[in-house]
Amino acid sequence: MQQLKCVCVAPAEGQTPLDFILDANVEVLAFLAKFPYGIGGFSDEHDILITPKKYFIQRQLNHDKRFAAMPVISSSLSISVR
Repeated sequence: MQQLKCVCVAPAEGQTPLDFILDANVEVLAFLAKFPYGIGGFSDEHDILITPKKYFIQRQLNHDKRFAAMPVISSSLSISVR
């Protein structure tokens, strides 16, 4: 009978997990379908300085309706906490 070797892999072994709320790119990473190039989130540099409130209002009322379906409450809370 042949014995199977078991390999255990722990990619984050010995590291401290990060809180997703502290991640500056949480919005982009959480909604990859909305940000296919990984840019355009609140924490990215913009030509005009914009408040979190105005950013999320713009996302909801934009002519591009793909952002209107985003769960705004959870993502806006995580960004406004920073």
